[in-house]
Amino acid sequence: MATTCYGIISLYNAIKNQVEHDCALFIQKMQEEFKTDCIDITKYTLAKWRHELQDKVDQEEFIQNATIIVMWMYTFITLGKGLRKLLSAKL
Repeated sequence: MATTCYGIISLYNAIKNQVEHDCALFIQKMQEEFKTDCIDITKYTLAKWRHELQDKVDQEEFIQNATIIVMWMYTFITLGKGLRKLLSAKL
């Protein structure tokens, strides 16, 4: 069972790292090439920090200079029939 659990954890981490990497690449491309707010983050920024960032959000360089950090979490809802049988057999 330890090997199977390690495999599930490895799969979880691999998917998480891939998604975070892909999101970071998209954000970099959005900021450097598109130079526009493709993910509509401006409205969330204004909702949370309107008083502090109102003047900066209106500037054209806001998206290009924004620091956007991607942190992603998820849960496996089902592991499939084969993996469930394997896990229950090892318990």
